[in-house]
Amino acid sequence: MDWSLEKIYSQQVRGKIPPRKHLRVLGEAYDVRYKKESDPEYTDLKVGDEQFQKAARYLKADSSIVDQGIVKLQETGLTDQQIKELLNVVYDYDEPEKFFSALNNQMSVDEFFNAPNGDVIDLVADRYGLDKDLVISLLRFEPATKPSTGKGEVFMIVFIAGARKGTVGDVDINGVEYEVKGTNARIRGQRGFGAQTAGARAFLNGLNELIQKSGLEINVGNPNFNIQVNSNGFIDQIADELVATGNVTKEDIAQLYATGLKEVYENADMETDLLSWIRGNLDNKGNMTEDFKREYFLFALKYYTNQENFNHLVTMGTAPSPKFLFGKMRHVPREEILNGAILDRIQPDTYPSFLPGAGAQGGQFSIRPRINK
Repeated sequence: MDWSLEKIYSQQVRGKIPPRKHLRVLGEAYDVRYKKESDPEYTDLKVGDEQFQKAARYLKADSSIVDQGIVKLQETGLTDQQIKELLNVVYDYDEPEKFFSALNNQMSVDEFFNAPNGDVIDLVADRYGLDKDLVISLLRFEPATKPSTGKGEVFMIVFIAGARKGTVGDVDINGVEYEVKGTNARIRGQRGFGAQTAGARAFLNGLNELIQKSGLEINVGNPNFNIQVNSNGFIDQIADELVATGNVTKEDIAQLYATGLKEVYENADMETDLLSWIRGNLDNKGNMTEDFKREYFLFALKYYTNQENFNHLVTMGTAPSPKFLFGKMRHVPREEILNGAILDRIQPDTYPSFLPGAGAQGGQFSIRPRINK
C-alpha cells in the first residue's frame, strides 16, 4: 500500500485507522510500562523506535563501566551538560559499553600523534573495535553549550590519557597545552588582531598616494586587495607600472604592503615582522616573487603563535569534504612554528580576505594538515 503523510492523516481523521497507527507505518513503536519501586502503579508510554533503541542500549550497558567513564569525563573540565550531549551521541550507536571501555583505557599522547598516516579515525576504530560511524560522530562532535569547545577537542579529551579542557590552549595533556584547529578554523586569537576592512582602507589610501606620486592617471575604482592562491591582488597588478615611472620605488610598494598588514596584525613590528620578509619577496619592479605567499603564511602563523601561549598546534580534517583530509591530523611544536619548519605538516587552506563581507575571522588564514592525496 502506498502511504503518504497526507493520506495517513486523512484516514486517521475519518476514523479509518486508529490513533498512533502512523507510528507503525513510518517506523516501529513500542508500548513501555515503567514505575519507580515506590510508585503504586505502572505508567504506560508509547515510544518510537529510535527512542526505544537508545533506551535499550542504556539499560543493557554495564553500569559499573559506565559509572567509571562518567567520573573520568567529569574530571576533564567538560560541563555536566556537555557530557550529556556527548553521551547522547554515544547511545545513538550499538555497544556503547565499548566506548566506556575505551574511555577507561585511553592511549598515550605519543600513540595518538603517531597515528599511521595521521588517520585518527582508523586509529581509534581499530584500537577499540568501535563502530567507525561512532568514531566519525565523535570527531565531529561540538557541544552546543558553553564554554566553547570546537570539533576535535572532545575527541582528544576522550581518547588521550591525561587530556582535559585547556586553560591556555584548547586541550591540556599532562600540563602541555595544545591548540586544536578543525576544518576551516582560522588562526586568529582574542588579542592583537584588527579588522581586515581597516587593512583594505590603508591599502587604498596608500595606493592612491603612490598613484599621485607616480604622475599617472589611474582610477582604481573598488579594487580587490585579496592575496590568494590564484591571485596576487590589485597592488601587484599595477606595481610595475608605478615603479616604471621612476617616481615610485620598490621600497614604496613594500611599505604599502606593510602598512595595510599592520592594520590587521596590530602588534606586528613594521621592520622586523613585516618589511623583513616583504622586501625580500618583491622583485625590482615591485611585483611579488613566487615565495611571497609562502612567507606571508609563515609570518601569519608565527604572529598567531606569538599572540597565544599554547605549546603545540594541532590541525585536523573534521569535515567529510575533501575526503582525503577527513580524519587526518598533524601537529607541530611551538618552537618549530617560530623557526618556520612546519610546511611539511601544515599548510594554508583558505587565504585571508580584505573584503567587507569576509567577517572578523575571514581576515586570517585557515590551516589544514599536509596530506598527500
